[in-house]
Amino acid sequence: MHKGRKRRKNKKLYFVIFIILMCLMSAGYAAFNTNITLSAKGNIVSPDKCFTVTDNGDGTGTIASYDLNCGPEVVVPTKIKNLAITKTKNCCDNSGCERVFPNGVTSVTFQDPFETLGTCTFRENTELKKVVFPSSLRVISSHAIWWSGLEEIYLPEGVEEIGAAAFEGNNLTSLKIPNSVKNITVDIAALNLLEGEYSFRYYRENGVENKSYLIGYGNRNDPDVINIPEGITEIAAWAFQGTGGKTINFPSTITTIHDYIFGAPCPAGMVLNIDRAKDAVSGAPWHCDGLVVNWTGDN
Repeated sequence: MHKGRKRRKNKKLYFVIFIILMCLMSAGYAAFNTNITLSAKGNIVSPDKCFTVTDNGDGTGTIASYDLNCGPEVVVPTKIKNLAITKTKNCCDNSGCERVFPNGVTSVTFQDPFETLGTCTFRENTELKKVVFPSSLRVISSHAIWWSGLEEIYLPEGVEEIGAAAFEGNNLTSLKIPNSVKNITVDIAALNLLEGEYSFRYYRENGVENKSYLIGYGNRNDPDVINIPEGITEIAAWAFQGTGGKTINFPSTITTIHDYIFGAPCPAGMVLNIDRAKDAVSGAPWHCDGLVVNWTGDN
């Protein structure tokens, strides 16, 4: 009887020890998984080996490069070498500069407190499909994701600045610009696959969008006929660079068309139907001698 009670006590003791060990192992794994944040081909890899980071001198760091051997799907840690990651380096200003993420990367997720995407962070990254930003993002620099394969992007409220040609030459079909973006004066997404209302981008100053001033059209595989919405009064230079349309119908509200609206070189054989009298819109043929211009408002 005494031996039976002792065996039962031992079993309870073993069970309690087992539970404690399991809890300790789970806690240890969670801590390990928090600090080692990048998985490459099933192997856990230290962030210190995957990223080159420069110290900004204020406890934050700037990503200078990424090692593709760590895998094509990247989650940027919140901290590397005890530095909070807030930026990627600017690369377009230096002809010898290597882009931050090499070709072969397919997706990148940034996390708080990341704030600034530098120039040419992605440059001709043809396999890139998706980039995810945190709510801490404030600046997307010019040419930040340039001539890459980007298909999907979400810009959180809080972004204040988007530089010129930030998304030029990608495969985006939609692009919603947050209300928090203060100024857009130059096209940010030319030569994409933008559809419908997303094809047109408008001038924005101090957070107010001016839908009478068209600064960009972003569907490089557009239909043969492009209809510019009524209400547009002004069209910026380079607004239709690289467009594939053969005929563009301008509204009766148009008053100003800036030089080089098709960029350079000018497309040959394009037909413009402008619903105004010829003397009502200045500057034709806008440094584009190959155009066929029909002034339908003269009729």
